[in-house]
Amino acid sequence: MSGIERRLLLIFRGSPTQAQLDRLRQALDLHPHGRLTDAEDAHFGDRDFAIADVPAVMGLWRSDDDLWSISIDADSEAILAENDIARWHSAVEVAAEDAGWILLERRSFPGTRP
Repeated sequence: MSGIERRLLLIFRGSPTQAQLDRLRQALDLHPHGRLTDAEDAHFGDRDFAIADVPAVMGLWRSDDDLWSISIDADSEAILAENDIARWHSAVEVAAEDAGWILLERRSFPGTRP
């Protein structure tokens, strides 16, 4: 990989319980990080995987008490089909809704050919 860049960013509002957070991380197969009770903790999980054979990383972040985001980053030179990104958007949204979160914003960046 020559570098990585953001491909999908989903921003949610919600105040999950520890059980809901654990269920979300399990549903997305995220390695857990952070403590829900520690206001200073921002990174709550990550996972390495692939989208259409392109290496990618998913991250779970808290930016405020009830403001969360899930990001997917991939090789900056790879072009990802919008439907590949949409599949991950759907999977993340289902898991987040189960945690009681409300989707506020979706940003998608499939990439462009140089």
